Amino acid sequence: MGSKGAHGFSLIELLVTIVIIGMAAAIVLLNPRILRKTPPHEEAVFELASRIELARDEAALQGRNFGIRFYPDGYTFLDLDPESGAWVTMTDDQLLTRAEFPRDMIPELTVDDRQIELDPPSDAVDPDDDEEPLFDGFGNIIERAAEPPHVVILASGEVTPYILEIELIGSDDYIRLDSDFFGEMSISTERE
Repeated sequence: MGSKGAHGFSLIELLVTIVIIGMAAAIVLLNPRILRKTPPHEEAVFELASRIELARDEAALQGRNFGIRFYPDGYTFLDLDPESGAWVTMTDDQLLTRAEFPRDMIPELTVDDRQIELDPPSDAVDPDDDEEPLFDGFGNIIERAAEPPHVVILASGEVTPYILEIELIGSDDYIRLDSDFFGEMSISTERE
């Protein structure tokens, strides 16, 4: 019989399959977050870091300045209104909005080598009689932020240097998020 009835894989097909399997195995083995269930406090910090990266990208793309205000139970993103110069709470963006930490987390924030006391959110600012309300491009009133941000993300990519340390109540678990002036972040679970 001839080769007409023989079917099989070519050497190229086998090599491509082996490379794909090797790459998938390397990703799984080199990424410890895939192999183990990530604790909630670590997941919250990874989510925060992702949101900050998104805010940096959006700031650069839109030519806007954003900020982050931290609280004992979470954080919120702010937008610097270019017309009034007032910080405005971001409510129309689903990803850059208020987020809460898991209940058993204790955040500590250091900005420019100063320990910041995190206060609970204040009530929204009521405009004074002599203060004009802020409007968006559609004529809707936008809410001024009650307090300024702890961390500023500039359109040029610079970020206020900060350290966010998080401990779990009743545990030795710890995670630290560092960011420098250029917005380069690092996450560690080891105390210095």
